[in-house]
Amino acid sequence: MKKIYTRFLTLSLISATSVTGFAQTDEQVSKNSTPTNEVQTVVEKVKTGNVTPNQQAEGIMATCTNVLNAPVAGGNSFDGNMFDITANTDVIIETFAVTVATNATIEIYARTGTFVGNTTSSAGWTLVGSGNVTGAGVGNPVEVPVDIAYTMSSGSTHAFYVTANAAGTTFSYTNGTTVGNTWASNSDLVLKEGNGGEYPFNVTFSPRNFNGDVIYCLPTGVSETLNSSNVSVYPNPAADVLNISLPSNGKLTNVVIYDVLGKIVFEDKIVANGTTSELDITSLLSGMYFVRLQADDVEYSTKLLVD
Repeated sequence: MKKIYTRFLTLSLISATSVTGFAQTDEQVSKNSTPTNEVQTVVEKVKTGNVTPNQQAEGIMATCTNVLNAPVAGGNSFDGNMFDITANTDVIIETFAVTVATNATIEIYARTGTFVGNTTSSAGWTLVGSGNVTGAGVGNPVEVPVDIAYTMSSGSTHAFYVTANAAGTTFSYTNGTTVGNTWASNSDLVLKEGNGGEYPFNVTFSPRNFNGDVIYCLPTGVSETLNSSNVSVYPNPAADVLNISLPSNGKLTNVVIYDVLGKIVFEDKIVANGTTSELDITSLLSGMYFVRLQADDVEYSTKLLVD
C-alpha cells in the first residue's frame, strides 16, 4: 500500500442480560447501565486538546508504505479502542485505518508505556491528531487523514487510544482473549489486545481488539543526503538544542522549522563547513515539527519531535 496525501496538521459479543435476554454490543450494554447525565459529565471534564481540523490543511506531503493489518471480523462495537504497540525496530507511526459504520471524527491519543491502568482518565495521554472519515462498515477499514508522525524506538512500548469523538458512533472491534496478547504482528510491530468502550476515556470493556490498520514509516536513519553529501539532524526527540551536521562544501544553508499547520516557527542560516551547528530551540513547545534545510536548489526535510 502506498499513499500520498496533503498532511493535516490516526468476534461477536454474546452477552445475555437479565433485562433483554439477547446478545448486545458494548454500546447497547452501556446504554442500559450508564445514566445520560453521567456520560455528559465525563465529556465536559476532558479537554479537547490540539485538534487539527481538515480545513486547516497545509501543503505538506507525507508518504508511508508500511502497513500492519489487524483482523477486521467485527462482532462488537462502541466508540473506540485502547491498545499497546511494541516496536521491533525504529518506526514512525503515521496514522491508523479504522472500521466504522457511520461518518465520524476520529481522535488519536498516545502515551509512553501501557494503556493498562489508564482507561478512565485523560491524564498522561496526548492528543496527537484527528481527522474525519467516511464509514464503510465492518471489514472495510478507512484511513484517518492525519499524519501523527509518532516516533517509536526499537524495543519500546507505547499505548494508543483511537476513538470517535462523539458518543454513539459504531466503531467496530472484536472480542479478545487476554489483554496484552498479540493481536497482529510483523517484523516491525506487535499490536496487542486491548480495551474498548465509551468516549471519552471510559474504555472499560476488556479485552477488545482493534479492527483496522497501523500505517507507519521505517526511518532511513539520521543521515540523509544534501547535494550528495551526508547531513545529520539530531537528537530526535530534542529538547533545548538541535544539532545539525553538514558536509564541508561551503554552502550557505537555510534552516526552517515548521509546526504541524505549516507555520514557520524557527529560521536560521548556517554554513556547511563540515562541523556541527547547535541551534537553540528552547522557544519551541512540545510537539511535532518539520525541519527543512535548503542550499541553492537542493533540500533536505525531516520530522522532529520536541519534548
